[in-house]
Amino acid sequence: MGTLPDGLLLSERQVSLLDELTAAVGPSAAGGGLLPPGQAASREEELGEAAAYEAFHGHWQSVRSRHSRQEGSKRRGRWSWICRVQEICESACGELDSLLGYLTELDSQRCEVMRKTTALHERCEQMVQDQDRLASDAEALAQRLDL
Repeated sequence: MGTLPDGLLLSERQVSLLDELTAAVGPSAAGGGLLPPGQAASREEELGEAAAYEAFHGHWQSVRSRHSRQEGSKRRGRWSWICRVQEICESACGELDSLLGYLTELDSQRCEVMRKTTALHERCEQMVQDQDRLASDAEALAQRLDL
């Protein structure tokens, strides 16, 4: 029994055909429906055929259940991967939110430094103007005293 692409054991068409075959040769059909009319089969032959059909049916059911388990396992694996990716994304979003908070705090500190720097610059300009005014007043006073 080979595997198809994507790890499937049987295609949908093969599953359908095997279901039809199982229904056609299953225990309900073993009551003489497969023997040509007019040919008598012994009771032992009928029981042997019925056992063979039941064995085939049992094997087919085991193949089908194994296929279902493999499909379920593959589906659970995909969901597991999706859950891991979701956890990674949630963690990344948390980190980004934290970084955004730090950047907001840093920006407010920058604004505070700019405000203080601007105030200091204005005070320095005022002091330079006061110094220039005092220097000119001192010079004018010195000129009056020299006269």
